Amino acid sequence: MRVDMCKAAHTMLCLYCQYNNNYYYYNIETLGLVAPFSSDFLFEVGRRLSAATGDICEMTFLFQRLSIAVQSYNFVLIYESFAAADVEPDN
Repeated sequence: MRVDMCKAAHTMLCLYCQYNNNYYYYNIETLGLVAPFSSDFLFEVGRRLSAATGDICEMTFLFQRLSIAVQSYNFVLIYESFAAADVEPDN
């Protein structure tokens, strides 16, 4: 499964890079998988946060916040998919 995720992440990276080079694409999956280049970036951000604040738990907090963000986004997607079911069909 990790190989498929890496292939998909690379494909999306190539797709987005052709449109705009000012943004970076990072892949985080719901099941906890993180593409290697995304993982390197997140560890670097966590290391810099820890260095800036002096708190060694900042990297853990970063991953927890990302996990909550992904779960919240998934909730919105699921909620929106059921919201359309309340509409009566035109039969």
